[in-house]
Amino acid sequence: MNLLSGYRFFSKNRDYFLTHSAGSLPKRFKYCLGMFEDSEFESDVMVVFHNVETMIAEAQESVCILTNQILASTLPHLIQAMDRDVTVKLIMPKKYLPT
Repeated sequence: MNLLSGYRFFSKNRDYFLTHSAGSLPKRFKYCLGMFEDSEFESDVMVVFHNVETMIAEAQESVCILTNQILASTLPHLIQAMDRDVTVKLIMPKKYLPT
């Protein structure tokens, strides 16, 4: 029963998953995909960037980011968030080299 929301997420986004695989995700992340069941897919990367910036700008308590690179346009928003005493956590590769 716990896996049903994950199946609904895959079903709702079947067109995306026909061309993208979740196979390389660790099992612990695959089991959590169901929590995205009520999310909405956005294919326009510029809209996604804007949404990320807006979320950081509006954060009141914390910002947690798991990424393999830094979106430069978010840096001013992250600094402002820290100035507002928002807790900011970044999880990145140990050997990250900015371009």
